[in-house]
Amino acid sequence: MITSKEEVTALIVIEKLDTFWTHFLCFLNKNKKRYGNHSSKEVRLWQHTSWTASLHSVFIFTFNNDNNLVHVRSKLNIFGKVFFLGIFTILLSFFSWKLYTLYKNERFWLYASIIAVFMILFVVLCKAVYEGEKRIQQKAIFEKLAIDMTNKHIDNEHWLFRIFIRILTYPIGLGTLYASIFHFFPTQQYEYALLGTTMVSAYFITDIILLFKRKKKTDEGMV
Repeated sequence: MITSKEEVTALIVIEKLDTFWTHFLCFLNKNKKRYGNHSSKEVRLWQHTSWTASLHSVFIFTFNNDNNLVHVRSKLNIFGKVFFLGIFTILLSFFSWKLYTLYKNERFWLYASIIAVFMILFVVLCKAVYEGEKRIQQKAIFEKLAIDMTNKHIDNEHWLFRIFIRILTYPIGLGTLYASIFHFFPTQQYEYALLGTTMVSAYFITDIILLFKRKKKTDEGMV
């Protein structure tokens, strides 16, 4: 079924630009009406909810010269990005300073592992909240427009999350391997050494296998 630009534009209740200030005011005022704006080739829609707070999605609909829908993608709003990265940076800075003061403590790597797990859980929780509400909003919008949610013109943005997780976990994993090999083994702390090398090796091997499987599926899809 063809979806026109007029149908998507009609869903806008309050017309505002997709800016940091707009999303910030939306967050403060707790206004749950549907916002959006449109240009010659594009319509943007978003809606704040109590569940997402600042982590609401912006749906971007792109149209061809005949004003028919050809592409849909979603993104985290700019205020949500700044808010999330701000909290993440504050937590990371605080814990890094705490770890610095505990560097010579014999349980340093245990504390570091606990903090690393906490930071990863924080990222995963925020992602889960964002993805869950995005699916709810996407379903509501697409049902109004009679768009098939399995349609291929809807972008999948999970790859950004996977890259972010790897940027966070790979340095931690390499640091844990280094500590296990050059610190725990020489000091005969074999339980920490075996635990560290086993967990990190299992994670790296599993992730590499999944990468190859995903690449194989992508290559098959291009044939």
